[in-house]
Amino acid sequence: MHLSDGVNHDVLAQRISGAGYSVNAFGRDRLNEESLIALKSLRVSLLNRLKIQERFIDEGLRWVGLWPHPNIVRVYGVTTMGDAQRSQRPFIALEYAGHGSLRDWLDRGPLTREEALTWAQCVAAGLAYLHEPDPAYLRKVPTAHGNLKPENVLIRTDGVALLTDFGLARAVAASAGSEDLQPFMDVNAAPTKTQALHITGEVTLGAPAYMAPEQWIDGVSAGPAVDIYALGVMLYELFTGQRPLLDQERPQSSQAWWQAHVTHDPRPLRAIDPRLPEALEALALACLAKDPYSRPSARTVWERLQGIARELGAPVWKAPEIVPHSHHNELVFWSNWSSLCAYFERWDEALERSDRAMAINPHTVTTLCNRGEIFVGLQRYDEAEEVYEIALQYAGADEERGMIWGQLGTMHNEAAHDALANKDYRSTIARCKQADAAYARQIALTPYDPDASLNRAVNQRLREIAEAQ
Repeated sequence: MHLSDGVNHDVLAQRISGAGYSVNAFGRDRLNEESLIALKSLRVSLLNRLKIQERFIDEGLRWVGLWPHPNIVRVYGVTTMGDAQRSQRPFIALEYAGHGSLRDWLDRGPLTREEALTWAQCVAAGLAYLHEPDPAYLRKVPTAHGNLKPENVLIRTDGVALLTDFGLARAVAASAGSEDLQPFMDVNAAPTKTQALHITGEVTLGAPAYMAPEQWIDGVSAGPAVDIYALGVMLYELFTGQRPLLDQERPQSSQAWWQAHVTHDPRPLRAIDPRLPEALEALALACLAKDPYSRPSARTVWERLQGIARELGAPVWKAPEIVPHSHHNELVFWSNWSSLCAYFERWDEALERSDRAMAINPHTVTTLCNRGEIFVGLQRYDEAEEVYEIALQYAGADEERGMIWGQLGTMHNEAAHDALANKDYRSTIARCKQADAAYARQIALTPYDPDASLNRAVNQRLREIAEAQ
């Protein structure tokens, strides 16, 4: 399967898998140094639901806005692929983790205590980052995963565990109707599989074995505490291969899982394996408290797991910084995020992120061009023209200058379309003349660019229409 948006990604998918509401493709990206990449999208049955698509893209853009963390799968971008005239499919381009999921490892047999402790610390560290607001990066409220389970913990080739898919199941459930989720209602599905579940008058997406009591009441609004509960279940699996409530090998109805989570007391961890430390048992039981306010924070869980690792002489995971907060890295971060928001015409969000990039370096050509595109999207043409003129002052190679002249031509052409819609034919003709001059400069600098001649021809046709009027 060949997937390409013509600009950012060109992937020959070597493996495709589906789970619940999503489909994943894996392969080498020929536009990014043949690096392995994962592409996540929606299943076909959800593609014609515009609200679901929008929420899926929103979550992808929010994921892009996380500063790189060693325990969060990195997102390289959000894009669409397909025929613009018929349908386009949204994709989130992700880091590829080469050693499978935590579920794959658990299915192979018992983990060593060192593996279990390391991966438990990694999950808690990732949750601590998600759960703590970060206003400096426009994350004003905590981010809850909402569908934490071993399938959504990936293992990198260096043995580090990464969280993935956070927020996506909740976004789909919040924007879908019960009829949209009907295909995912499977009474025979494994309790670890994300499926559509009937809860108090609505349908939500979740994995029954990991859903906190409050998720069975409100599957969309529940907060970060649901992740702590799911982590409590996972601690049992990591250290004992079993779950704290129902027998995982026997089929159980969703009603049985609901009753177990709401009314049953979990078995103490040491009742399964007496060799485990008492501190670990106390931590697991605290995570599984029925009252979400009684559960510890993710950072507290991480710190207590670090303490247990020290006592046992096991590796202590400190979540090292993987991308330094240098001026260059900050500039790239804000510019890329702004550009992606502009791609999906989230103009106000794009401008806010562009402001951050400009505050770091107001003379970078790519940042200036992105800002000009945003002003065009906001129909603030005079400001866009001013920004493009500044960009021309700092542009070096002919290719760079040709690109800017092309964007200036597009800006004048967009303004001409607006004037034509308002039946202001004089302004339309004036803008078309300016666009033609800009395209001529572009062609002179980059004569091999086929888009330049095409855009110029389209602009000339618009001018003819205005002159005829």
